[in-house]
Amino acid sequence: MVRRFTSSTPSSRRACSPFPRGSIALRLLLVLWAFVALLGVVSVVWLIPALEARKAVRSAGMATTQSLRDIHLMSGVALLLVTLLLAALLIGLMLAMRGGRFFKPRDAAGQAPTPPFDAWSEAGKRLEIDESDEPK
Repeated sequence: MVRRFTSSTPSSRRACSPFPRGSIALRLLLVLWAFVALLGVVSVVWLIPALEARKAVRSAGMATTQSLRDIHLMSGVALLLVTLLLAALLIGLMLAMRGGRFFKPRDAAGQAPTPPFDAWSEAGKRLEIDESDEPK
């Protein structure tokens, strides 16, 4: 039986990566939790107060031209914030999934397969026989 001793990844490539290879699920969970936290902060700080201010202006009947402009401005900024959040989610997911590996494959020409190795024949080649120890 011939055994081949090959390494799946060279040690120089593994030394550069701070994360183990199988941690894509962990990265995805981290990105999604960060997105949920960011969405919660933006909602509490900006989106919910903007909606309450819009309801207050509309229900009180104080809709002047200036207040309508302010409502439209707040709506535009809220739409911009939500768009930026969704773009950040999309970019974070693409970075977490490491999509570049599909577009920039590794150089397969530099990695030659290990040739078969017969340990018994190699040991026979290296064997040194001392003629003085031969029985007569």
